[in-house]
Amino acid sequence: MKRLFWRDRREETFPAGVRILAAGYRILGRRAGSFITWWVIAAYWLFNRRARKISRDYLDRVERFAEKSGKGHLRLNTLSHFERFGHAIAERILAWGGEMTRSEADYRDGAFDRLAGLSREGKSVLLLSSHLGNTEILRAFNTRKLRVTVNVLMDSRNSRKMAQIIRSTNSEAAVHVVEADDEDSVMSAFLGDAIVKGEWFAMMADRLTSEKSRRTVRAELLGGEVLLPASPWIVASVFRLPVFLLHAVRDGKSYSVYLKEIGMLSPDRKCRAAEAERCAQIYCRELERLILEAPYDWFNFYDFWRDDAGD
Repeated sequence: MKRLFWRDRREETFPAGVRILAAGYRILGRRAGSFITWWVIAAYWLFNRRARKISRDYLDRVERFAEKSGKGHLRLNTLSHFERFGHAIAERILAWGGEMTRSEADYRDGAFDRLAGLSREGKSVLLLSSHLGNTEILRAFNTRKLRVTVNVLMDSRNSRKMAQIIRSTNSEAAVHVVEADDEDSVMSAFLGDAIVKGEWFAMMADRLTSEKSRRTVRAELLGGEVLLPASPWIVASVFRLPVFLLHAVRDGKSYSVYLKEIGMLSPDRKCRAAEAERCAQIYCRELERLILEAPYDWFNFYDFWRDDAGD
């Protein structure tokens, strides 16, 4: 059976739709906006059978992993998963518009102080996140409070849309969305110039652009094998950037923000493959820990695991 990668699928969310959700929150207030979002997402859940199946497969995997890890038996449902996804979309735009404040984020274990220290030192860092939680909220908080420019490296099919949404919401957002539709383009000259200026870089480390991605690394997540992009670890190694894993997941009425330092990777070209594999597994262990805390905050709605790799 041919696996369908996310980049080969039509986008599930569009700028116009995202703006409508955010406008509902702004004009009607969060309570009314939340009510509208629920019905929109319920309709999407009802009519999108494929996404519903992918959600169910993921939640089943989380339930099995939780039991095996001694976390007890979880009872997870796909509608709640979709509902969190809808609210997260609106909250991302509200964050960029300045309508969510740092008080709505609980920085755990001194995470904000550590980020502020790096900002004062003028050092460039690589922030790696995933489709777990709400990374736009982190970027919005960080750029407004830390006054640092963040270069977001993402696939070109999404970069223009995201840049338009951010600018329409907050024209002063200190974020540059950079097209990186293959691994070679990530290694472009602008990185060196940005590092001299002390700018930061942010990447998602949990999604391949296509099945033909040339640089990949294998790891284990929730008891199954996954293929992850090797480019984040190559960027860190080549440009000597310290790596931090940064996530924000919903915890009641606020977001819990987690920062995990991986540090510097070896610049030795001969060690890059082994370093990428080692760091990718650390990355997956962090994802597992956070997924067990907030299973509905994982928003990778495509065939992620490699169970059919041999077919």
